[in-house]
Amino acid sequence: MSLTAAAFLSALTQRQVRWRGITYELHGATSVRMVRYLPYQPPGPAPTKSLN
Repeated sequence: MSLTAAAFLSALTQRQVRWRGITYELHGATSVRMVRYLPYQPPGPAPTKSLN
């Protein structure tokens, strides 16, 4: 079995997908539910003072 065929068959059996930080549950061809959403948080500025 080729890698492409194996990936395709694996994708058919997945019930949860994580895409761009959002987790979705798949309950059929037309039923998708968002399970978890974490908004993008840009990194804060580097500290300018020492903790000592």
